[in-house]
Amino acid sequence: IDNVNITRASCTPPYDLKLLSVGANEAKMSIASVSSNVPYEVVAFADTLANVTENNLAFRQQVNGNTVTINGLTADVNYKVYIRTICSEGHNSIRVGPLEVTTSCTPIE
Repeated sequence: IDNVNITRASCTPPYDLKLLSVGANEAKMSIASVSSNVPYEVVAFADTLANVTENNLAFRQQVNGNTVTINGLTADVNYKVYIRTICSEGHNSIRVGPLEVTTSCTPIE
């Protein structure tokens, strides 16, 4: 093998995505990063979807900081969560995930 070029990615992806808590309609996660000033894009979708599109995401939001709360989820559903670093306009890292999340059932009153 010859004529090989190796370049370092200039947009470092987040790492060590951890689930902190989960309820019937939300999930809270922590994100390890190289800088706390870097924005992230977080997306979540129901695990049952065969084809994920922009129109059927359960959650999509740009966040700053090392924790994120995903709101508006449906109770008793399995979700997959992916996250990527937004380095500049049109320049993002690869998506990291999935972090699998199952929301809890709604309590019977």
